[in-house]
Amino acid sequence: MKTLLLVVFPFFYFVNAQVSNEIFWNKDLKLKKEDFTLVEYDSLLLKGNPFGATSAIKIEFDERSENFVAKFLKSESILSSYFTNYAELESLISILNHEQGHFDIAQIFALKMNLMYLENRFLKNKNQIQEIYNICYERYSKVQEKYDKETNHNKNREKQLYWDNSIQGELQKLNEAIERIEKIKKK
Repeated sequence: MKTLLLVVFPFFYFVNAQVSNEIFWNKDLKLKKEDFTLVEYDSLLLKGNPFGATSAIKIEFDERSENFVAKFLKSESILSSYFTNYAELESLISILNHEQGHFDIAQIFALKMNLMYLENRFLKNKNQIQEIYNICYERYSKVQEKYDKETNHNKNREKQLYWDNSIQGELQKLNEAIERIEKIKKK
């Protein structure tokens, strides 16, 4: 029995370690500084990144739930230690909010992909699922770029507030649309 526990425990630990690197988007969960890898600001500049944070986010199709999901990758997302050591709390909150916006935009496109999938539920072919992803992903990338450009990476507070409100409105609208489609499909 002891041998079995020794074999099972490391496997369980490895599976848990991999899962904890990913944060699935959740309306009640907001990004916090602990979700990022902290780096010195000088090392960001050396890597060609003049911004205080970079988020690694992906959208993928989860075959178990048959849904597209947005995930935040903690180990690949970086935050300048300047914001945790020296900057005012308001600056840290502001930059985390901006990065949350990137994550929320990913969720918007995951929901759009889910809508396309729900409307064509008979599509079970992996190529068709990939096609849905490809159609939305190009637009997703452009919206992420536009978000950074218009907010000037969170420096334009007025535009940041505009985007914050737009993102929340779009999330609500898409969630309501998915609920309606799911009710219709169940009948």
